Amino acid sequence: MASELRVNTLKDASGNNSVGMSYVANGSAKAWARVDGTIATARLDSSLNVSSATDTSTGTYTLNLTNAFSAILDIATAVQSVDADGFEWALPASSSSIQYRNYTAPSFVDAVIEGVSHGDLA
Repeated sequence: MASELRVNTLKDASGNNSVGMSYVANGSAKAWARVDGTIATARLDSSLNVSSATDTSTGTYTLNLTNAFSAILDIATAVQSVDADGFEWALPASSSSIQYRNYTAPSFVDAVIEGVSHGDLA
């Protein structure tokens, strides 16, 4: 039988620094991933709510979500671990497309990308 804990507010051990549960639930990441696109076949190194990563072309990866988001306009943030100029991360409801672009060149670049998404799950 599953347990359930119902609370309105969390506080630290000394009873200070309270935070409402709506902030905890709404502010938590609903998906994150680290994709290594610098190897022959893109590899999903670690993730939450991402079932697979596909290398669709140079610098472009598709992440398939385990649980879909309820809206396309949810927030996604990504960082890269190579020296290039920018990235684009589109977040459709059931999959996520990441493109890493060197804007100086301008061309797509294979990279190691780490990203996180916030929003409501469907």
